[in-house]
Amino acid sequence: MPDKINTADFGLMIHEERKRQANCWADGTEEGLDKIDDDTNDANDFVAHIAHHSSRWFPGGFPPYGRGVLADFKVQMVKVAALAFAAYKWADRRMTDIDDAEAALQRGVNEGVTEDML
Repeated sequence: MPDKINTADFGLMIHEERKRQANCWADGTEEGLDKIDDDTNDANDFVAHIAHHSSRWFPGGFPPYGRGVLADFKVQMVKVAALAFAAYKWADRRMTDIDDAEAALQRGVNEGVTEDML
């Protein structure tokens, strides 16, 4: 991980972390990872994962922190950013599902969708 980065580099680091997650928990694709997220996570899960990685670097004690601790902090912040990106995409897909269900209900096309499901 470089000491000095710009926004584009950070975006690439997030992308690489998402690829690592896809290889760990899915079929190696971002689409596969999105499906796992959809099937197993909700908003509270994402918050818990983000909270876990937000504090995982902390060894205890008070600042100033050494180079090794700060390097670990940087690694965990990339994981936090990748999880926040995944959570954002998850919420976007849920909102699209709700919009689609509401449109179907209004058209009366989908008899299986009722207002209490929205």
